[in-house]
Amino acid sequence: MRHVETDRPPTEVRPLAVALNGLLSRVAAARRHEREVTAFAAHELRTPLAGLKTQAQVALAADDPKVVRGSLEQIVTAVDRSARAAADRN
Repeated sequence: MRHVETDRPPTEVRPLAVALNGLLSRVAAARRHEREVTAFAAHELRTPLAGLKTQAQVALAADDPKVVRGSLEQIVTAVDRSARAAADRN
């Protein structure tokens, strides 16, 4: 988005151009903020998801039912912990 030129507009148009430029600046700032929040949320999800994936891989590769059960229990615990943390943020 480009700002409206305000150097030499007619006098009656200048307040509109200034207001429009202010709106465009606020929209650009809101879009930047939205990208930052999205990037932060994605980063925050990667680590727990990697842990869950590792535990699932351990369970899939294990022959011992106790190891499978232990890995699945860790997955459930991690999901519960993440759900509580997400609820606490709201």
